[in-house]
Amino acid sequence: MERRFGEEWSLPLEDETVFSAQHNAAVTLMLPVLGPCFGLSILFFAVWDYLVDPGELVNTFLMRLALVGLGASAYVTTPLR
Repeated sequence: MERRFGEEWSLPLEDETVFSAQHNAAVTLMLPVLGPCFGLSILFFAVWDYLVDPGELVNTFLMRLALVGLGASAYVTTPLR
């Protein structure tokens, strides 16, 4: 019998469901703590950009802010998920 790629590493359905629920619960607890840390890192990068090239500060800050916003949208529940 031929096995599909990755099948030998997959968990049984019940274990996969429990693992996913535990992972989601852990991430839910971490997001309120990590969110401000990620926000501070964006501000620190803005200071670094100012020191390296003050003329590009606005562009790089807006680009990072847009990328953070796009990434944060993954945590919003929508009808598509």
